[in-house]
Amino acid sequence: MQQPHSRTYESLDLWRGFAAIWVVLFHSMVDRDTDFGSGRNFFVEFCSWGDTAVPIFFVISGYCMSAAAANLIDRNHTLGRFAVARIRRIYPPHIAVLLLGLTIPASYWLAQQLGYIHDNPTVTWFTHLTAGHLIINALLIQVPLNERSLNDVTWTLSYEVAFYAVIGLAIYAFRKQGWQRMLQVLHVVTIVAFLITVFAPNLSFFPFNHWIGFGEGVLLFDLLCGRPWKERSRKGKALYGAVILAIGTLIIVQIIREQGSPQSWRLLLTSLFAILFYILRPFDAYMKRSRVLSGLFFVGGFSYSLYLIHFMMLSVLHRVAVKLHFPPQLYVAETLIELAICIAIAYVFYWLVESRFMAAKAKSVVARQPVVPQIIPERV
Repeated sequence: MQQPHSRTYESLDLWRGFAAIWVVLFHSMVDRDTDFGSGRNFFVEFCSWGDTAVPIFFVISGYCMSAAAANLIDRNHTLGRFAVARIRRIYPPHIAVLLLGLTIPASYWLAQQLGYIHDNPTVTWFTHLTAGHLIINALLIQVPLNERSLNDVTWTLSYEVAFYAVIGLAIYAFRKQGWQRMLQVLHVVTIVAFLITVFAPNLSFFPFNHWIGFGEGVLLFDLLCGRPWKERSRKGKALYGAVILAIGTLIIVQIIREQGSPQSWRLLLTSLFAILFYILRPFDAYMKRSRVLSGLFFVGGFSYSLYLIHFMMLSVLHRVAVKLHFPPQLYVAETLIELAICIAIAYVFYWLVESRFMAAKAKSVVARQPVVPQIIPERV
């Protein structure tokens, strides 16, 4: 077991960029009417597994939130400062996209009022939208309240907010005992989530029905940035072993229980990513300097904007492709064009909206980067 690393993991933006692009490819491919049949190839298969990027984001989030909590405790910052930082980071871009998305059905409603269109289903949906539904979505509490997400991808943000709340409670309860103790308690939460998932899946509840990926991220931070392995107690080592054993057992149980369904294999892929995340940590500086990987670093810098806005943009781009009679056999070209457009629009949205709510230090570092930076500053 290696000695602890610096908490700054520059390649987080690399992983964010990869995951965000994979999600866009997934939605671009699965939401089209093309019947691939026997024509499925590596590109189609790769895109079809893109929903695996969601638990990958949870792993990254678990690492980042653990780092943020450790920094807060070490610097003796208030819990309120932690909460404000999380709110500033997640809510303003989300609400901006939510309002932007509502302009489309609102324009249909106006067109129908003026007599240009009639009996449009989008208008019917829009007129039945309630203030309560809007508020619930704006607050990102739609999942526990069993409400539909107005922006389909924000169901994951509902889990993120809940995970932040769990971290906040852990900070409040254990900050006097140090962040190492706090992380150990979170490892116990991971084990409990495993036990419920395996032995009583019907009792699994929000947000712990998606906790495992987040728990893997917490474990990664502890193993990479915690105290040296030699200084850890036997009980501590046993706890880490129990978490790893629990996750491994869960993978096997899920594959057997679901008879090798794609969803069960996605759990395995997420854990393999966590292992890769750990193994590649010593090569962080090399990856940061790599020109080959600079594109992923670049996209990772505004991956949140890309994640938020891509679903709405793809729905528009799909309609445009149909109007232009884009040949179905050129689906690869169409998908890549849609990806490029989504990235470009997300970059603009990032600078207009998201960057305004970043920490001042992170903003100043971003401002000094060239237009296509090789390295996006770490914001953990």
